[in-house]
Amino acid sequence: ALTEIGSLIQEEPNNPYFYEVQGQIYLSMAKPDLAIPAYQKAVNLKPIAAPQLRLALAVAQLATDRPEMSQAALSNLKIASLTESDDIFTWYETAQAYSNLKNEPMAALSTAESYYSGGDYKQAAQFAARARRGLTQGTGDWERANDIIGAAAQQARDLR
Repeated sequence: ALTEIGSLIQEEPNNPYFYEVQGQIYLSMAKPDLAIPAYQKAVNLKPIAAPQLRLALAVAQLATDRPEMSQAALSNLKIASLTESDDIFTWYETAQAYSNLKNEPMAALSTAESYYSGGDYKQAAQFAARARRGLTQGTGDWERANDIIGAAAQQARDLR
């Protein structure tokens, strides 16, 4: 597969999706350090935000298990979540990045977002409450935790 994708990349070196496939191959081989440059090239070739490519790059960065890669992964996840704001996996990976960075309130908020996106409002409210306790009152993230708690309560009322 690597030989074939290498040939395709030689034929079309500006095709971001060939680099994406190369990254997928390396990631499936448990070689995230080799996947990162391929995904980064794909992201660089894409003229738009490329949320799915950024998510894939972040997954590879987190798969290295190196804390210094978590900040780069978080940056990519934030860009991906601008257009994929209800994607459960993006929020799951965001929670992982925050946890790696020892930012438990933001990990809890990201987990709340993941549960909310998946329709588990009870868990969403629990994680949002946990996040709110560690966030600075009045900040945007604190407000978002409150929004999730309120929306989850409304969803629970609507389901009754």
